[in-house]
This record gives sequence, C-alpha cells and structure tokens, in this order.
Amino acid sequence: MSLHGTGLAELSTAKSAAAEQFLNTTEAPLAFAATEAPRAFIAFAASAKPERNVVGVGMGPKLIEDRNTGEQCIRFYVKHKIRKAAIAQAFLLPDRFKGFKTDVIESGRFYAYPPASAASARSGGAGQERMRPAMPGCSVGFQFTGNEADSLMAGTFGAVVTAGGLLYILSNNHVLADENRLPVGSPIFQPGLLDQGDSTLDQIAKLARLIPLAQRATNTVDCAIAEVLDRDSVNPAVYEIGPLASDQPIPAEVEMRVQKMGRTTTPHHRQCFRYFCRPPRGIPYGTAQVPKPDFDPRQ
Repeated sequence: MSLHGTGLAELSTAKSAAAEQFLNTTEAPLAFAATEAPRAFIAFAASAKPERNVVGVGMGPKLIEDRNTGEQCIRFYVKHKIRKAAIAQAFLLPDRFKGFKTDVIESGRFYAYPPASAASARSGGAGQERMRPAMPGCSVGFQFTGNEADSLMAGTFGAVVTAGGLLYILSNNHVLADENRLPVGSPIFQPGLLDQGDSTLDQIAKLARLIPLAQRATNTVDCAIAEVLDRDSVNPAVYEIGPLASDQPIPAEVEMRVQKMGRTTTPHHRQCFRYFCRPPRGIPYGTAQVPKPDFDPRQ
C-alpha cells in the first residue's frame, strides 16, 4: 500500500511527532551515570530505553522477516533489537503511533563513513586520477594551511550546477570548505592533493558558497559549491555512469534502484530502503554532525 497526497502528509506528520518523542538528542554514554566513573570492562550491554536505543525515525513499508509487506509505517531504527519479553513495559516502543503501524529495525549506530587510513583511502582507484574534463564522481579537494599544512585530503566531486550563468562544482562542505574553516575564494583542486594533485597546476575551481555545519545542532545538509575557473574543464556526466536522463529531480521511492560513484567508495548500485529518515544529532563528522545517507547497507 503506497501513500500519496493527504495520506503521505499524515504519515510524515506522525513520523515527525515520533522523532520528537522518542529520539534523544543529548545521549549520555551507556552503562554509567553522570556521577559514576566509566566501567573498565563491559562484556555486552544494550539499553532498552528508547532514549538510549532509538537512533533514527523514518517512513517506509513494514517488514516481516525481511519481507516487504507493502504497508506504509513509521520505522524506529535502533542500536539493538531486543526481544519484547526482555523489555520492561515502560520501555516498549508502541505497535501503533497516531494511527499508523510501526516497525523496529536494527541499524546500529549511524556514523559518517571513515576511511581506515590515508593509505587505504589513496588506493589509486577509479576517479582518483587527474581528469580533464573533470566529472562528478572523481577526486577533488582543498589544501590544508597553517598547523595542518603537512596534511593532504581528497573527496568526491558531486555534480555540476549552474547559477547566474556560471558553472559550479557541488560537493560537501567537508570536501570543499573543511567544515566551515576555509574562506570564500579558497582554491579547489582536481585531483585532490591526497591523490597526487599538484597545487601549482591542478586548481580547477574556487570556493564560492557553503552551508555552515553546526557542531551541536541538527544539520539537514552538508554542502558547498566552488566556481569553475574554465567551463571546458568540467563535464556534467557522472564518471563511469554517464549523463543524467533529466535535469529534473525525481521523488524517492522505497525499492527504487539508484547508482552512485564516489572517489573513495567507487561505483555502487543500491536500492532505496527508507525515506524521510531523521537521525539523531549525535552523528560525528569531524567537529560537526551530519545525517547518514539513505542507502540500505545490506544491498
């Protein structure tokens, strides 16, 4: 059963209310109170309290033994799915919320993707070489300065966008603006300097605008744009995938097949598993906190 119009709006409103009620945005460490010293060892511990266990609230079809029933519901994503018999009545998540069925899905904690090390991140894989014209999916990045001048980085060129007759590279704030640290006008290189880019030869754009990341608040986007210096130096087709069929956005649907190309994570085909998912504020990405992308890690 798919929902549209009023039904979808009602489900979305109910989901937002569930997020406000069950998502804790100031979670304390598990298994010790503020007045206690941290335990040296814990064999295994899982809290059944929703404020400690629920890590996201979303919408999607209800699953029964991993089978899609087609019935739209409110989804609670939890660190640990604990059998009902072991949960005190006061800590049980509701079977229904504001007229909609619910589902509990074990997702674990959400973390921004971290490469294991700079050496493993710089693997010489597809998209990490110098490319002219540069394409979405390839390596780009900024140059560290000051006390971090000895460090190198690289991230993913997200898309080519236009505004006011100019071309821009769209990517993440953390890829183009170093999580709010860089001033507008900072040089952007392709490939990123971690991928053997040359700061004297490989500047392709300059930072033009960023959406600031808040350190202790919910961030809905992690993005920035950099003005392309030479229009012929970029191609909007996605590397190893090809041109988009349309420049118009398509509404997400559960089980929609999607493709991505990343400088670090390379080409992937995925299936949309959830939509309109609100994660908690405590997802670390450097000094800021950002949402986890809506891809099913099991696909």
